[in-house]
Amino acid sequence: MKKILIVGFGDVAERLVKRYAGQAGFIGLIRRPERAAELRALGVTPYVGDLDVPATLKRLPRVDGVLHFAPPPNEGSTDPRTAHLLHALARHGKPGALVYISTSGVYGDCGGNWVAETRPVAPVNGRAVRRVDAERQLRAWGEALDQFEYELLAEADIAFGAAQLARAMRADLFEIECDYYLAGPEAFVNALQAELRSAGVSAAQIRTHVLLEPVGEMA
Repeated sequence: MKKILIVGFGDVAERLVKRYAGQAGFIGLIRRPERAAELRALGVTPYVGDLDVPATLKRLPRVDGVLHFAPPPNEGSTDPRTAHLLHALARHGKPGALVYISTSGVYGDCGGNWVAETRPVAPVNGRAVRRVDAERQLRAWGEALDQFEYELLAEADIAFGAAQLARAMRADLFEIECDYYLAGPEAFVNALQAELRSAGVSAAQIRTHVLLEPVGEMA
């Protein structure tokens, strides 16, 4: 029987597990331990963790599918909760499927018209902006794990190394509309981000994470 992780266990999740009882092994991510008995009564294995506290997600099990129902935070322009979830899931490789419930608000004010999912996003409020960020993270994560490549960069001059890497990325990826995830020492991240921006990559396509510890030859 396949194992399905449900992230954000509310009314929709409860109706879903009742509808498909016995057809999959459901694991429910909950923040409050006192809800564990409630999930067990539904035949769901509880996992107590908090998307705002990445350390609590380290023991998430390998699963065949994920139903991501959790909302983003109430402020900011990004969804760190989705980022924390994806980081935890990646320890076991990409699951067979991941379903994310977003909102039609990502398309902006459409005047009551029918909207296709191919319509460009145009969020007009903070909540929709954060949902768009989650969608982009999920899309980039899925594409990256389908065919992930890496190259060791051992360059003493951080700025020169960043320029080299940016040229390689332009050659391989600039025909594709994608997001860029940059991680490393601050000087390297800043230099690479500047190179990509000067090459025409929009700020919205770039996510950065500064590593406080030296990494390999970049120390």
